Amino acid sequence: MKTIAARTLATSPGQAWAALEREGALVVTEDGVPRGIMVPTSDATLVEDIQEIVSARARKAVREIRTRAAETGAADVTQGDIEREIEAARQARSRGSGVDDPPVRVVNTNVLFPSFCHPSGRPAAATTTTRCRQRDGPRPRR
Repeated sequence: MKTIAARTLATSPGQAWAALEREGALVVTEDGVPRGIMVPTSDATLVEDIQEIVSARARKAVREIRTRAAETGAADVTQGDIEREIEAARQARSRGSGVDDPPVRVVNTNVLFPSFCHPSGRPAAATTTTRCRQRDGPRPRR
């Protein structure tokens, strides 16, 4: 598979498109290190192309998980082992010796609420009272 420098892609996109059409796929490099893959697509095949890429990534992730499980011995855990561990955790929690979730506080979100409450990590405007987990203590004043 042919490689193309990211700088060439930025400065001469026409050259990159021509190479992509000619080669069928390109490896984009930065300082000689592979950073991405360009594959051709069209309006007619875009959805299928994306689905194939997502499926390939999922297969790779499952393969890596299975390899890691075999290396660590997690692949040898039986269903019975899992059920015993769950039961032990439930009993420990009911006795009060289990680890509880961090405290939940109610935040009035008529103003911007702290980033640790928002899934994106960015503050966002909201107009309702929202529950969020306070992980790192009180928010510093700005």
